[in-house]
Amino acid sequence: MAGEIATRSNVGQLVLTHFYPECDQVDIEKECRKTYTGPLVLAEDLIKIEL
Repeated sequence: MAGEIATRSNVGQLVLTHFYPECDQVDIEKECRKTYTGPLVLAEDLIKIEL
């Protein structure tokens, strides 16, 4: 769903955060890439992103 919203919103970069244990069973990036082709970051603890 995040990829679809990002595509419709024409965002410059999508940063995915707050992964739940259920996400371990899913390739989050692959799912997002079904609808979003722009820059994508799978956030980790203490990551710094320039705005």
